[in-house]
Amino acid sequence: MLKLNEFSVLLSDNGKRYFEILKWHTSQIGICEVDDIELAMLANEYDLYFSNMEFCQKNGYSFVTGSNNGYSQIRPEFTVMKNAYQNILKHSPKFGMNPADRAKFFSNFGESKKPKTFDI
Repeated sequence: MLKLNEFSVLLSDNGKRYFEILKWHTSQIGICEVDDIELAMLANEYDLYFSNMEFCQKNGYSFVTGSNNGYSQIRPEFTVMKNAYQNILKHSPKFGMNPADRAKFFSNFGESKKPKTFDI
């Protein structure tokens, strides 16, 4: 089993926190430990998204260049944030990050493994 400390050089402090949150979530729905590497990559995307979003919220999503005509340009941080978001959307379903994705996991297990409901 891979441990978080094996990812220490790959993840920032926030990335480690996201990894732990994602790891707890995926353990609740039965995701295998072999997926920890990809889960660490997803945690890194969350970190990239939120850190760049915070930067853009503080400094704006665009800036005016210093040239003579001075035109508005999108910040590189916004592009990083947008790409990280696309990666999150692309890879989150693999780990059941929303109710529809979790329903797919449970539908594959058959009746015996589905969550219990109350009979009326």
